[in-house]
Amino acid sequence: MSHIPVNHRLQPLYRVLALLAGLFVLVFGIIGIVRTAGDPLFQQGGDDEVFGIPLNLAFAIISVIVGLVVTGGAVYGHNLDHFINLWGGVVFMLVGLLMLTLLQTSANFLNFHLVTCIVSFLIGAVMFAAGLYGRVGRRTSKPTKSTSAPIMGTIPRRTPGHSRERRSGRWRITPTGTVSPEVTADDWRFIRRFRHMAARNLFRAAMWRTEWIYAV
Repeated sequence: MSHIPVNHRLQPLYRVLALLAGLFVLVFGIIGIVRTAGDPLFQQGGDDEVFGIPLNLAFAIISVIVGLVVTGGAVYGHNLDHFINLWGGVVFMLVGLLMLTLLQTSANFLNFHLVTCIVSFLIGAVMFAAGLYGRVGRRTSKPTKSTSAPIMGTIPRRTPGHSRERRSGRWRITPTGTVSPEVTADDWRFIRRFRHMAARNLFRAAMWRTEWIYAV
């Protein structure tokens, strides 16, 4: 999962949201256990509600366990909350979708209602977002530009006090900290030849212009 951001700037906010979601589930389960104490474990059609959400004893016990896990992960951190929130959010949404298809059947063993499915979707979405943006890692410093070698394709600026070495015809850093070219003997011969050719062509052009003026 290399595409998941690391050290996102909103990571503390998502961690707090996951913590609040875990506390909500934990408190919901504790109150549910108190209210459904003495009822059958998988009772269906009961009138017990917590925060307007119907439940039975089994659902309350599961809520306490899940709430402890989510809250503990959010408090501990160290990427444990990242994995708990990421996969826990997926489980919450899948359970809500599954129980939505079983609302009017005898397989609704957790006494789910439509509002329970909606709350499950919302908690799953919050936890999944917290898992996506809650990953932390070791902070690395930004690489600095090195001055030990010139950048290819650029012409370094020559400063007074530079020195030359005839080596490979490349740009190099001199011991004095300035950048200078390394000119070979072949380069000097080419430069002298080019200067002689340029001077000869200028002389011929001047002579031709003078003859043309006298001819006119």
